[in-house]
Amino acid sequence: MSLQQLKKIRAQRVERLHSELQRSKTFYTQSENEVEQAKKRLRDYGIWRINQEKVLFERLQSDYFSPSEMKDYNITLEKQKFKEERLREEIPVLIGELNSAQNKLDKARNKLQLATKEMEKVQEFIDLQEKEDAAEEEKQEENIADELSSFKSSLRES
Repeated sequence: MSLQQLKKIRAQRVERLHSELQRSKTFYTQSENEVEQAKKRLRDYGIWRINQEKVLFERLQSDYFSPSEMKDYNITLEKQKFKEERLREEIPVLIGELNSAQNKLDKARNKLQLATKEMEKVQEFIDLQEKEDAAEEEKQEENIADELSSFKSSLRES
């Protein structure tokens, strides 16, 4: 395999890894947004729940209420607290996914850096080979010129 073919393979690998890095960045950004959205949902729901509790409590204070209404009030509060807890539990799961996305992003960056260095190294070999080939060609031209000069000199002497 020639160095040019190797360089082409390495360049294709760099392109593939660059695409992988872009996908990892996108996934990381999406995960980051999901965490922020979950935190916002929790904050918003917490504010709504507190306001809703106040409204329900004020209704209980302003009217006479039966035991079943008190039971409904308590059930409603429990459901709201349960929903808030579910929203709260969602955040660590999403943070775990964000950490996983960060690890994938870091790995993709490292792979791309390594592949880029490998491609640069191949290019250095190509450049070195081209210099050596040019020097060899120049040396051969000099040898031919010397031989031609020697030949001309020998012809003159005869």
